[in-house]
Amino acid sequence: MPYRAAALAAAGCLALLVSATSHAAGCDKECDDVSAWSAYTSIDLEARYAPDPSTVHWHPGYEIDALDGPVLTMRLLLAVLDRTIAGGPDKLSGEQAIDHRESKVGIRFATPSAEGHITAPWQAHGIARKLPGGAISYDIELQGGSQDPLGRTGPPMDVRFKGILDHRKAPVFDDAMPLHDWKVYGVGPQSTRRGDAQILDYGAQPRDDAGLQTVADARALATRERK
Repeated sequence: MPYRAAALAAAGCLALLVSATSHAAGCDKECDDVSAWSAYTSIDLEARYAPDPSTVHWHPGYEIDALDGPVLTMRLLLAVLDRTIAGGPDKLSGEQAIDHRESKVGIRFATPSAEGHITAPWQAHGIARKLPGGAISYDIELQGGSQDPLGRTGPPMDVRFKGILDHRKAPVFDDAMPLHDWKVYGVGPQSTRRGDAQILDYGAQPRDDAGLQTVADARALATRERK
């Protein structure tokens, strides 16, 4: 499945910041601290998965799925960069060839509502380059196994990451931006009934927050609810 995420805005950047501290269940040395890489606020990423027979459907109440796919892909990219470039982005100078093979430790990556697992052995090869001004371009192919959250073996993973990490000069959504034409959704655990069955899930539901007049109000609410 190809994902194209060009200069992701506030929602995507917020999701990245949250997921930087989100770990998959049972995580140990397979989880990576990508905080140094998460400092980039403009992420141009094209990820192409091979083979690509999949179809994606998004349904009302599951708006979070529209973020989970791209954010999981970004989390995986940042983990691969962290594993393959010693010292992080500050130590990258000029062009660096990447030819990394790992036989024992897989990669776990997650958002608060979804997770992925690349199993060892896996390998990554390609090029990363520090550009004038501090941006980083990359073209990396990752190959390895996969496993679902229940520990079942998944299909082989073969994905190519290509794009640029950079820093935005200003926020995409200014604090003063009005929200009077926007719909507000709360994201979290939800319970619904279907016949005699009660379904527990994680998704988005409309909420009545008449007090949210600006983007600043929404950010303040998100900060309060994370505490």
